[in-house]
Amino acid sequence: MHQQGAVPVKEIPVRILEGKKLQAVVDGHILHTDQPQADGGDGTGPKPSDLFLASLATCGAFFARLYCDKRGLNADGLDIVMEYETAEKTRLVTKLVFKITTPEDFPDAHRAPLERAIQSCYVKKHLKDDIEVETAFVN
Repeated sequence: MHQQGAVPVKEIPVRILEGKKLQAVVDGHILHTDQPQADGGDGTGPKPSDLFLASLATCGAFFARLYCDKRGLNADGLDIVMEYETAEKTRLVTKLVFKITTPEDFPDAHRAPLERAIQSCYVKKHLKDDIEVETAFVN
């Protein structure tokens, strides 16, 4: 039972399917994961850890888009690629680099604020251990 003013609990149900396959339902959207064949799966979908990384990448890109939209900046041609590094022993992510390609007409004065917008990614804020997050312009 929730107390008055408490935020309701949200759920993500996950079904265990055949082999290493999993199915999660997020707000009515069905997400499938699997493991590579080398790890005993069929390779039919991304690994759960890849979904986590994709979540970080798309969140950073979403905040970049939001920054542009709020300021009336052209986001056509704005491309973001997230690279990541992992620790050799643990394979845990130690560093993220967002590589940003801006449209030709993107104002230089908005480059640093765009980097800060990407750094404010909501998903990253949930991490307990700090992951170094960098941004780098490609052009």
